[in-house]
Amino acid sequence: MLRFAEFRDSARRRWAAVIGEDASTPLADDALDHAPHSLSAASRLLREADDWLTELYSARGGPSSAIPALWSALRTVVGEPLPEAARHLELVR
Repeated sequence: MLRFAEFRDSARRRWAAVIGEDASTPLADDALDHAPHSLSAASRLLREADDWLTELYSARGGPSSAIPALWSALRTVVGEPLPEAARHLELVR
């Protein structure tokens, strides 16, 4: 399991290499604390949406394969014009 401190240090090194400057400032520390939590929230939100849609669709008599197919269709549609959205959609099903 990756520890947060190791993750943060690795992200800091990669970030500093990309921006070509020191990422060891209080401002950088705040950003490095906030960004991973945002990613976690995004993935949790998608998983919760998947659970909710699956339950809703099933309760209304829809086939169990419908919601996984919906996520697949969304990945295909958003893949080219919205690559970031497509990457987020990889988190579900």
